[in-house]
Amino acid sequence: MNNTKFYSVGTDTLVIGLCLKLGTTTLTALLQDNLKYKKLFKKHLTLDENKITVVLIRDVIDKWKSGYRTEIYCCHVCHNREYTDHCCEDKIIVNNETGFIFRDDIANVHDVSGDLSWMCYHHTAFWSWNNNYKTTLEEMMKYDNIWFLDLKDLGNLKFLEWIHEKDEKWKVIKEITHDNKTHKKFWPFMDLFWKEYKEGKIFKDRTLASPFYDLPGNKLVPEFEILHKRANQQQNLVDFIRKNHKRYLKFD
Repeated sequence: MNNTKFYSVGTDTLVIGLCLKLGTTTLTALLQDNLKYKKLFKKHLTLDENKITVVLIRDVIDKWKSGYRTEIYCCHVCHNREYTDHCCEDKIIVNNETGFIFRDDIANVHDVSGDLSWMCYHHTAFWSWNNNYKTTLEEMMKYDNIWFLDLKDLGNLKFLEWIHEKDEKWKVIKEITHDNKTHKKFWPFMDLFWKEYKEGKIFKDRTLASPFYDLPGNKLVPEFEILHKRANQQQNLVDFIRKNHKRYLKFD
């Protein structure tokens, strides 16, 4: 177990696992503020049976969709543009004077004739629950030192109290904030984009596909069906943990 690669942030007693789309921005802030916290927190690289380890979980489709949003803005679209002066998320989503912009980019990265693999790698690897990409939920459930917590409860004061009881060094943390929320206009924009596409108002000459919308073009991407089956399998594991696992942390 001590040789199992596993990324986490915390003290020598209690750590919280690091995984993309599961509070990494919030957790890595502990490292950035190390002077403030007297260097109590550090990044750990292995799964240590002597450390209390908290693994964050969330609904799988929400995790996938959050990663999808990040890949569009921070990775796929911006990194494939010929210019980078519009990589600000707010500008990509909406322009208050002219309406929604950069629809061409959205169409380009959803065209079935192109490479759609970005929808299932890096941030969109919804089946990963740690940044080592290998340790599965099934394996994690077997370890007596691993506890599970829903992402929505990361900032719950009752969870913070639980941490303080387990490790007094964490008492320097008075609040855990949510630092990387999805822009509130993103999904309304995507809903509108696909509504207009299905109605034939935009990109009538192109065949587009998305795993989150019912589109004719999806039939040309059989990988979507495989991904959704995998998402359902992962959701079943998450649901099992919530209902049955003795080390699932639930705060009313």
